[in-house]
Amino acid sequence: MPDEPTETVVSVEKLARTLDLSARQIQNLAADGIIPKGNRGEYPLIRSIHGYIRYLKNEKGGGNLADAFNRAKTRDMNAKAHLNEMKLRRQRGELIAASEVRHTWQTITELFRDRLLTMPDRLAPRIMGARSRQDAKALIQEEIRQTLETLSRTEIENAPSCD
Repeated sequence: MPDEPTETVVSVEKLARTLDLSARQIQNLAADGIIPKGNRGEYPLIRSIHGYIRYLKNEKGGGNLADAFNRAKTRDMNAKAHLNEMKLRRQRGELIAASEVRHTWQTITELFRDRLLTMPDRLAPRIMGARSRQDAKALIQEEIRQTLETLSRTEIENAPSCD
């Protein structure tokens, strides 16, 4: 086989201008083994360009087709495993649907609002009959305690499941 022609060797500055990088970035790429380093701060031009292109392809996920297929297959398997884990957690009662949470909180806030809005009607006659400010305060506190107690014992039906 005939001798191959000698590859052009360029300075770090020239390679940096060619690849639109800084001299420091070129040195870092060489230190990371991405581009080959020549002697005394000089770099083989063609091999350096090829190394940088391979680096960019890998950084952007554009490696070869087999790599892309393997990455896609891995993402698919991870997604399926995650979905199966979620289904299992749901069966164990560790996970509930967001629609059920929304329904429950909406029901709780409606019950709470309704109880609070009816408090003045229930309390007004009793407060009017109170002998002192302290008695009126005690009536209000007792009504609040009863309201909270009633709400804490209230069972809320779950929303229809979206399974």
